[in-house]
Amino acid sequence: MELNYGLQLFSISDFTAADLDYALANVAEYGYKTVEFAGFCGHTADEIDAMLKKYKLGVIGEHVGMDLLDEEHINSTLASSEAIGNKNIVFPSLALSDANEVAAALKNIERIKKETDKRGMKLHFHTHDWDYRPNEDGLIPIEIIEKETDILFEIDTFWAFYAGRDPVKEMERLRHRCELVHIKDGKANRDPAVVGEGVAPVIECVEKADELGIYKIVESEGMIPDGLTDVRHCLKYLRKVANGEITR
Repeated sequence: MELNYGLQLFSISDFTAADLDYALANVAEYGYKTVEFAGFCGHTADEIDAMLKKYKLGVIGEHVGMDLLDEEHINSTLASSEAIGNKNIVFPSLALSDANEVAAALKNIERIKKETDKRGMKLHFHTHDWDYRPNEDGLIPIEIIEKETDILFEIDTFWAFYAGRDPVKEMERLRHRCELVHIKDGKANRDPAVVGEGVAPVIECVEKADELGIYKIVESEGMIPDGLTDVRHCLKYLRKVANGEITR
């Protein structure tokens, strides 16, 4: 069965920093169709675009820190992202530890979204386990972002699960504001695990994402024994799931 999964390139950061071309060649060979960037590894947008075309890889998103989206850098950051064919800008994390940080984040989100809207790009917030828990002032960050903004959410299925939320129900609840999802696994002690070898409900998450038309992106943070071996095993497992060889 032909699979259509993206890969968050942070998963293979032990390779991308040294040789991005080699890393992308392997990602394409394994069968990943798109990639989600987490930095350009010192390359220009033109260089990256050439690599993507060489290996017939699409771009599903880019994780961009707030420092690259401040007033000084936002235009060049978005222009570079557009130049590689990206339409999805994702906050990998936001400082939301107290009410003051929440207020600052909301202000920045409003400013940044105006710029992404102008370019026809979409703005997403990637969730972590701490975003589901009360901060120092008793605010639950994901609830504030959901209520006070209209940006999209990139649900990380393992972090939602580890925080005590059902990631399947989270996808259903946010179905109109979730177009990207990280398919990830981990152990009960929060350590990373290859997809299918941890405690998260991976198969259920895949099924729900397919039902709702949410694009699936593999992220695996363990690099066990290394990033490329890890993500190859992840896709092999997901292919078996798709073929019905592994069931709940």
